[in-house]
Amino acid sequence: MNLDDLPVAAKLRGVTLFMVLALAASGSWMQIRSEANASATIERIEAAQANVIRATRWRGLIETNIQGTMATSMTTDPVMAATFGPALKQGIADSAAAQKELLSTAQQADDKAAFDKVGAARARLI
Repeated sequence: MNLDDLPVAAKLRGVTLFMVLALAASGSWMQIRSEANASATIERIEAAQANVIRATRWRGLIETNIQGTMATSMTTDPVMAATFGPALKQGIADSAAAQKELLSTAQQADDKAAFDKVGAARARLI
């Protein structure tokens, strides 16, 4: 059977069917790519949120340590020093762990350099 022997209606149906299938395939491919992009974006957002939580926790630990340090340095009462001393040591250890956890997530060289700078300042302070 030759293509010239087919009626025009059959040719149009064939072209229409081909276009519908091509559009369906294109739409399916676009849907798959869109879902992959959305999934990757969600992973990046969740990672960023986790880093914000880590940084906020670290900041809270530092602020608590500052308050404990101020409380112990402003008094000569040995009971006060005995009360805040162990908690302050634990807070410093917790802060160091939080800093290390946050540093482990740094991927950019600038981020790592900033953490090194903060770590050096923290070491001098301690």
